[in-house]
Amino acid sequence: MEKLRIIQITKENEDLFYHYVNGREDEFFFYILDFKQYPEKTQLFVAIDQQKIIHGIYIIWRNQTIQIRGSLEGAMIFLKFLDKQSISIKEITGTLNHKALLEEKYTHYENKFHMYRMTLEKGEEELFEQYSYEILPAGSEEIIAGFLRKVDPKFWGTYQATDIIMDNAHLYLAIRKNEQIISLAGLWIDEKIGIISVVGTDPQFRNQGYATSIVSSGVKYLLEKTKKILIHVRVKNTPAVKIYKKVGYRPKYEYLVMKLK
Repeated sequence: MEKLRIIQITKENEDLFYHYVNGREDEFFFYILDFKQYPEKTQLFVAIDQQKIIHGIYIIWRNQTIQIRGSLEGAMIFLKFLDKQSISIKEITGTLNHKALLEEKYTHYENKFHMYRMTLEKGEEELFEQYSYEILPAGSEEIIAGFLRKVDPKFWGTYQATDIIMDNAHLYLAIRKNEQIISLAGLWIDEKIGIISVVGTDPQFRNQGYATSIVSSGVKYLLEKTKKILIHVRVKNTPAVKIYKKVGYRPKYEYLVMKLK
């Protein structure tokens, strides 16, 4: 068994990271964009052997959210490394080969679920835009967070304005009725790949085509900027999975997400 060690990726050794993720943007979306766009909030690590071959890759976002990819051996070493860091973990995500390891280590959690990462490439989309939307202006962070808390308190119940990013790479589309937001989608844009980061519809207005419309609008907007786009959805959220498949998305990766106490 190769002896692995954990090293941090910095500007000095970033070529090692970019070589590893090249052509795998849909798999390492968060790693690439967080490191590129928000380096001050992102810590990126890899597990490498003596030949500098990467066996695992890990990200710490805002000192509280962890993502783990790669071999089980590398994940075990990274979690031991993590135990020595002064961080308060709120959420940790791994692939299914990490499931037993994470569930054994993190027994005190508020919620855990399986999540699909679904992908769609330009030309695969089928759009159903029934309703017009607006792009929410800068300064709408509390409005967005409040709406997300309302539409899914179990998943977004702790969201605050500080959890919402609005900048050149992040924007939010909203459908209104009687001046009130009833459906919303968040977009994260890069020249190589994009993502619909959140989708929410007021419970009073579900099953009326609003979610399908706002997702279709998000897909159309993103595909004007890039050729491949992603979306995440809980595996058991059957209505949402159905909507995303309807517009052209297909499941490609599955993860375990644990929200910790």
